[in-house]
Amino acid sequence: MPDNSVFLPSAPTTAGYNSFDPDHRSPLLQLLGIGFSGRSRFRLGITALLIACAAGMPASVWGERGSRASLSVSSLSFGSQAVGTASASQTVTLTNTGWASLTITSIKVTGTNASSFVSQSTCGSSLAARASCGIQVHFSPTAAGTMTAAVSIVDTAKTSPQTISLSGTGTSTPTLSALSCSASTMSSAGTDACTVTLSTVSTPSSFNVNISSSSSSVTVPAVVTVPANANRAAFTATVSSISAAQTVTLTASAGSVSKTFALTLSPAIATLSVNASTVAFGDVQVNTPTTQQVTLTSTGGAAVTVSSATITGTGFSLSGATFPLTLNSGQSAVLSVQFDPSVSGAVAGQLTIKSNSSSSTTVVSLSGTGVAVSYTVDLSWSAPASSSDPVAGYNIYRSPSGSSTYQLLGSVSTTQLAFTDDGVTNGQTYDYMVESVDASGVESSPSNVAAVVVP
Repeated sequence: MPDNSVFLPSAPTTAGYNSFDPDHRSPLLQLLGIGFSGRSRFRLGITALLIACAAGMPASVWGERGSRASLSVSSLSFGSQAVGTASASQTVTLTNTGWASLTITSIKVTGTNASSFVSQSTCGSSLAARASCGIQVHFSPTAAGTMTAAVSIVDTAKTSPQTISLSGTGTSTPTLSALSCSASTMSSAGTDACTVTLSTVSTPSSFNVNISSSSSSVTVPAVVTVPANANRAAFTATVSSISAAQTVTLTASAGSVSKTFALTLSPAIATLSVNASTVAFGDVQVNTPTTQQVTLTSTGGAAVTVSSATITGTGFSLSGATFPLTLNSGQSAVLSVQFDPSVSGAVAGQLTIKSNSSSSTTVVSLSGTGVAVSYTVDLSWSAPASSSDPVAGYNIYRSPSGSSTYQLLGSVSTTQLAFTDDGVTNGQTYDYMVESVDASGVESSPSNVAAVVVP
């Protein structure tokens, strides 16, 4: 029968490992912390000793009875990575620190940007006690911007699921896709609003585009910067006055890509616009001036010079400007046309404007009708306070101003102390007087003279 016993020194103590005889350090006795001093020995069956240890040994001495999962890191950061490309893999070690096998249900990427992270592992479906395996993760952003996700590990450990936080920034490398301007033709000096456009948003930094012009007639900035997180930027092309037509090519370039835009230029033209082709005054009372306005505007790319403005037609006159008159592009001047008829009847005329405009002569038709006004003079007087000869009536006399010859206009009875003269002429002055008469027709001395001016 084999000898399965161990020999222990006599006189047991609990002094610990340091008092234990090196020649007799059994692992089980080290766990028990039992030592012996002296030289005497006795035999103890190994089986009985193991049973005794198992019966009274706390679990902490034997270690965790189940499985435990431990990760070497809890997060991975991949920094910046171009969209559509993959980063180098980073590895996280999963260790079963328990004493039982760890069953692994799943290892997968979850979260908002899960599609931008890829995980692989060597862990399989179980992990033996005290064993380790690797989880590899790489970052392959599908879009520009900050990306976050997590690797979730579902297993039989009490801490399930374990997570590895993932982060990275997708960067785009845009290319120049277009150059455009709001106007493709210009006929005068000015500015044109232009734009460079990229194929995608510039992230995370700005993007420079070089700009050039084929002619000194059009100036552009040397560089246009598209801001970060944008895909376009505006700039201004400044156009100078030219004397001959030409086509200027604007070029935008970035890397190996170039885009062009053709801008057609023509010399500036002086153009005069008049706001009316006819001016009709309608009926206007004789000797009553009426005014209407005519506006001249320089609508071309070059200044227009009005050399003269003349007017014809009886009763028409012009004021408001001195010639020659120069109007820069966009400027205006107002002419005043007056109609002052002196007689009744229709009158026609015209306003003729000469300039260096593309249409050198502009004619505005004028029309108006003089209308005479019929005036009357109303006279009234007071009866004599007293008279030795009874008054039978009154005679009314009129004389042109400055004349001593009076004309009898009419007679009225004593019950009428008023008279209306409807035979006057516009613009004349008249002198009036009244004489009373008796029943025999004898007239009294004349009244005072009343002078009346007819408009």
